[in-house]
Amino acid sequence: MIKKQFLLYLTSSVVLYLFQLAYHHFSHGVSSPSLSYAWMIPMIGGCLLTFLTRITPSNTTRVVRNLANSSLAVFTSWALLTGILAIAGSDSPYLDLYLYVGNGLLLFSCLAYLHRFSKQKKESHTT
Repeated sequence: MIKKQFLLYLTSSVVLYLFQLAYHHFSHGVSSPSLSYAWMIPMIGGCLLTFLTRITPSNTTRVVRNLANSSLAVFTSWALLTGILAIAGSDSPYLDLYLYVGNGLLLFSCLAYLHRFSKQKKESHTT
């Protein structure tokens, strides 16, 4: 399970890296930092989530993983759209919404993890 999860994050990072290389190649020398480093979001976030799953498998429930993965997807989408719009010379007021949603999902994921952790700690003290 953990190897499959890590390979998924690695594959998505490689695909995003190749995408940004191709996009920069055809953008006539214009670049964007958010597009250049968008591949690092699933790499770093995925490594952290995989590490967390490895050290505390009983606390990283399906809800925690789903919320964290959704957060990574939203942050990656934000970075890609920000980079593409910056290269195009445009902007959108809706990009801030991506950050709010991504941070909210990340917060809910952390709260679900901590809730499970405290619940498990209570159960160990009662037995």
